[in-house]
Amino acid sequence: MFIPGWRDELSEITALKAARDAAIAERDALAADAARYRFLRSRDLETIDRGGVFAGLTPKNVVLNGEDLDREVDAAICAASKESRADGGGNV
Repeated sequence: MFIPGWRDELSEITALKAARDAAIAERDALAADAARYRFLRSRDLETIDRGGVFAGLTPKNVVLNGEDLDREVDAAICAASKESRADGGGNV
């Protein structure tokens, strides 16, 4: 049995599946980024002495975590955004 327009519907279904797959991949990438940040945010300030991965601030040479890390990351993002706009760019 031939159904008029089935090819259009198949194309739409294929496009919707591709969009769904792209959204799932983006969600997974964002979740991985969030997990990495949570890991850094929860690091003990003594990590630098014991070795391992940590977040720090230069030239002050201090290890950051928790709300201090959030504050410094937010400030760096804001500064980079302002720099980008000043240079005529649109991305951070």
